[in-house]
Amino acid sequence: MEKVVAVVVTYNRLALLSECITALRNQSRPLDGILVINNGSTDGTEEWLNAQPDVSYFTQKKYRRSRRF
Repeated sequence: MEKVVAVVVTYNRLALLSECITALRNQSRPLDGILVINNGSTDGTEEWLNAQPDVSYFTQKKYRRSRRF
């Protein structure tokens, strides 16, 4: 079976991020990983993410506009 990893990008949306992660955890097919890209949040997002043992995250400086991968 192929692995499934959810990738979430966030900036200063801790309440919505918490809801999103809860929804991802409750999927009928368990995820193999959750990766959050924190775009320089200042609302406690990084501290909250640090307390989530099943979530990997990367914090980068805030960009003023979206960038393509």
